[in-house]
This record gives sequence, C-alpha cells and structure tokens, in this order.
Amino acid sequence: MTDPTILKVAVNVPLSRLFDYLPPGGTAAIPPGSRVIVPFGRREQIGVVMAQAESSDLPAGKIRHCLATLDGEPLLSAEDLRLITFTSNYYHHPIGEVVAAALPALLRQGKPLFPTLTFVAITDTGAAIDVEELAKRAPRQAELLESVRDAGARLANSSTSTAAPASLIAKKANVGKSGLPCRSIAGRAAATTSPIGW
Repeated sequence: MTDPTILKVAVNVPLSRLFDYLPPGGTAAIPPGSRVIVPFGRREQIGVVMAQAESSDLPAGKIRHCLATLDGEPLLSAEDLRLITFTSNYYHHPIGEVVAAALPALLRQGKPLFPTLTFVAITDTGAAIDVEELAKRAPRQAELLESVRDAGARLANSSTSTAAPASLIAKKANVGKSGLPCRSIAGRAAATTSPIGW
C-alpha cells in the first residue's frame, strides 16, 4: 500500500517492532514524537509516533486509524527519537518499552504535558446581582458569588460549605468556569484561555 500518512507507532508491548496506523479521521499526518491513542487488539494503548512512511506491508483494509492525538506539538525531538531507537537496537529491547521508559509516568498515562489551571469568574449578569437580596432566597448561591467577588473575580479551586453540586450552584449564581493551559517558555509563563464546561 502507498500512503504518505502511514504512522509508525511505538506501543508499550514486549514486541520489537513498530506498528502501522493511519491518522485519526479528518486530521493531517501527526508529526513524529507525538503521543497517540491507538486500538491495539481489544484494548486502547498510548503510543508515540516514531516516523511517517509512504508505504506499509499491510493491505489498506488492515491498517487501523489512531483514535486520537494527545499533543498539539511533538513531545520528543528528532534527537530524542534517535537516542530511543539507538538504545532499543543496542540493548535489543522492544522499542515501545524503551519509549515508555523515557516518558514520565503521567505522560505514559496520557496526561497533558502542561497542567491546566482552573478558575472561576463572575459573569456580567452575576456582577449586577444584589448579593443581599440573593442571600434571602438562595444563601448558598450568594455565598459563592460573594466569595468570587472578594477574590477579585477569580478564585482558583473555590469551595463553599454546601452539599449541593458546585456546578448547579455556580450556574445559578452566574459564575463561569475557564481553563488556563500553562506552559513555561524561557522562564516566562505563556498561556491561552479557553472555556471548559462544568
């Protein structure tokens, strides 16, 4: 089969070979060094794309698609991949296991490289609410709203003394939730905000 988007994926299994996959449907080819979730037998495994190829020994109908890509950009550089390949060849050890050993445990489990800070902020509607009036009919909502206001409209990991689901109270109190993926570039924090659901 000839296809420029064949991905050679290292999977953490005791087999000394790479496995051929296609990118997830509707996505472009995934660069080497990126993590992907792949179907492997009856399970799903996290693998690392080691290379791209134009052909596969498998017939077209036998090559499965990756289920998802976990990284917006490669975690491992070309130099990292060369070292991993050299180590696997030199010690005659399965390359998928060498890749797994090179990654921290959380990355092996599919966790993101950069943590996401979660914060809440008052919506425009919430900012206009009379907290004292709200407290007469919904004291828990008023408590949350006042806590967020006191924190300067942002309160990380906020908590209230309530047994009700925080998401329901927050929705009624007109408090929104956002995620801030954090990454460090040359010692300076860079982040992009994007809303995330409760």
